[in-house]
Amino acid sequence: MRRELAFCSHLGLSAVIVRLRRGESANLARAIYSYLVKNPGPQVWVRVPMEEEQSLAAQAEKEQQKEDQKREAGDSTSPAPSSAAVNDEGDSHSTWSWWDDFRSAANYEKKMGLALEVGKEPPSEDTIKRWLGEPVRALVLNTR
Repeated sequence: MRRELAFCSHLGLSAVIVRLRRGESANLARAIYSYLVKNPGPQVWVRVPMEEEQSLAAQAEKEQQKEDQKREAGDSTSPAPSSAAVNDEGDSHSTWSWWDDFRSAANYEKKMGLALEVGKEPPSEDTIKRWLGEPVRALVLNTR
């Protein structure tokens, strides 16, 4: 990782994007922090999905099952559950928790920013509110 960051610095880049694929990335965070503190090179933007794709699929499946059960029971007047129920703040699997753990392991370094990846479906308002106040430097939009 240090060699790649040194090469990016040599090229004169202003920022480098590193993808965060899971929550347990403390070693990566510490390595990036160590480099950023010792070198005047580029900023590092951490690419994190706004919502975990698997949890979105699981949520859609659960909602479909509940709707099917309601149709069978003849009760279609109940409101559907909100999408905020999937990734509450205490959920260790939410991508916001991934980012929070990563940022904490990197000592809240100012030269580290966030590149939020927006999924195929627009995020819920609760999900957007959760990310407010974070050092978002870029949005990665899905064009497929």
